[in-house]
Amino acid sequence: MATAIVRDLTELVGANARRVATDLEAVTGRGIRATVDGEIVLVGSVRMMAEADHELPVEVKASVDQLQDEGRTTMVVTHGARVLGVIGVMDAPKAEARQTLDVLRESGIGELVLISGDNQAVADAVGRSVGIDRAMGELLPEDKVVAIRNLTEGGRTTAMVGDGVNDAPRWPARAWASRWALPGRRSPWRPPTSL
Repeated sequence: MATAIVRDLTELVGANARRVATDLEAVTGRGIRATVDGEIVLVGSVRMMAEADHELPVEVKASVDQLQDEGRTTMVVTHGARVLGVIGVMDAPKAEARQTLDVLRESGIGELVLISGDNQAVADAVGRSVGIDRAMGELLPEDKVVAIRNLTEGGRTTAMVGDGVNDAPRWPARAWASRWALPGRRSPWRPPTSL
């Protein structure tokens, strides 16, 4: 997402307006924190802003709601105590996603579940677009582990596929996990060798 945001904003923000960020820190499942011009900058979820005691102005809340209703992931941007605005991005599912899920369903998979850190409305929209049976949104990485564990209850065989960005490194023993490394990145973990 960061690459897309930088690419799109490069055309809008002149070179003179750009600032250098230091102390960049990824906050798992929430966003990023950095220092710009001596003040903390946050780019992340509404949850991250609430945890940092940033009260969102009414117009920013309305923008977040509208973007999420459109199926977009939202990131609020703050600089110091000021809320600067909100960015909405959409990672469109691959054209073959629905077809792949149809093949899985035809092979006997009982239920296809999307587990996402995105807002529930975004998870629902993505799920509908690819034919998912159930979408679970607003989950932090540790919540995803609990969701997978709950899905495996009663001896139910569960498979998990993730991109690894916010996917937990250890899944329950009864779950089978697969991970695709992102272009230019090496996977930091491997799926379990036995089920």
